[in-house]
Amino acid sequence: YTTLFRSELWQRFGPSIGNIPGQIGQVAYGLCSNMLPQPFSFDYMAGVEVSSSANLPAGFSHVSIPELRYSIFPHREHLSKLPNTIDAIFSHWLPNSGYALMHGIPDLPYMMERYGGSFDPQTGFGDLELWISLTAK
Repeated sequence: YTTLFRSELWQRFGPSIGNIPGQIGQVAYGLCSNMLPQPFSFDYMAGVEVSSSANLPAGFSHVSIPELRYSIFPHREHLSKLPNTIDAIFSHWLPNSGYALMHGIPDLPYMMERYGGSFDPQTGFGDLELWISLTAK
């Protein structure tokens, strides 16, 4: 989980929020997909919901996310503590939940960070949730 790369991506993408053609609402997402356990790595995308991908600016890409089963975890601490919440989910909650991560579909996010309208990127506090895509064990 590389905070530096994630931070740089949000610094580039953040000013676009609210100015993207077809954007729905003010919620932003961080999508984690294509996880590899050894060495640990994953793809990360910052985005917003749009009504259509037809008019996205140059350099933007899109992903369509099907309806899935998610477990949603609120993160109430500072953004810098997000790795602690992620660790608690994957090390403690998930192994005892009766569920497994949804795997096997390329580019399908296994985890989404949902930054609600009250999230303040300047303070690192506000409406932040982690959505984990699940399947029965």
